Amino acid sequence: MDQNPILQQLIHSASSDTNANNAGMIIHQAISNPKIHHFGELEQYYATHNHHLISEKDRFLLQLFCFGTVQDMKEYNRRNAAAKNVMINLTANQMWKLRQLSLVSLVHSRGAARRRRIPYEDIAAELDVSEDVVEQIIISCVYGNLVRGKMDHRNMCFDAQWAVSRDVCFGDSGSLMVNGDKVSSLDSMIEQLECFYKKTNVVMSSVIANECVAFIDRAKGTETSMWNEVAKSIDETRKNRLDHTSLLLTCNLIAESATTGEYSSHHYESMMEQGEDIAHNDRKIKRSRGVEGEKSS
Repeated sequence: MDQNPILQQLIHSASSDTNANNAGMIIHQAISNPKIHHFGELEQYYATHNHHLISEKDRFLLQLFCFGTVQDMKEYNRRNAAAKNVMINLTANQMWKLRQLSLVSLVHSRGAARRRRIPYEDIAAELDVSEDVVEQIIISCVYGNLVRGKMDHRNMCFDAQWAVSRDVCFGDSGSLMVNGDKVSSLDSMIEQLECFYKKTNVVMSSVIANECVAFIDRAKGTETSMWNEVAKSIDETRKNRLDHTSLLLTCNLIAESATTGEYSSHHYESMMEQGEDIAHNDRKIKRSRGVEGEKSS
């Protein structure tokens, strides 16, 4: 988030001024300026420096605009109804800004959905206004780049798509009292991130498991196909080897017979013809196998 030069100037003024009255004025200047919607740096400064200069009322007022809502202010005033001097009384412009910031918080509270449909009656109740004023506040927030969305006048609802972030409170130095309990935005953010991390791990584990199963199936299919090819090659090799062996045995027998003169020349020629027939048949078988292989491919 870019630093606001107006807020930086107010922080500079706070660091060089030790007057308690001026500290309260600086806070009121900050919450009244229409160009300032983040006050965390000023709140953190007073939490760590010159914290004795501001009253509890001004401290709550600053925290209210940092990360509070209209309902938080109402609860604070209800608890301090007996002490009129500590109750929060905002000007019209300050109240309008707090309602804008309350709408931002309401959009965030509806979860992380891309589109959050919020009925006008819910917005009116949260911002403590009539439904007639709801659209005016929404329009001012849209033009102020605080929220983005579409107003559905027919269905009386706001389809929110995005909202600017608000300040984050850090532990006791920046915790808003709501219904008597301290609420830390940082703790809530950590809890949401941890929940998101757990859900992501579950999804990733499922994806990895599915990928592993698919990989094993692919590898098993590839290996089965490979071993089928190997078995086929072995069978063909065995057949070719038997044909070749029979031819060699016949030729050896013919040669041996011719050498010893055991058979007549007529018998010799007959056996040679048989050998040639075997060789011819072997060549035909091989050619036919080649043709069948080309057809199958």
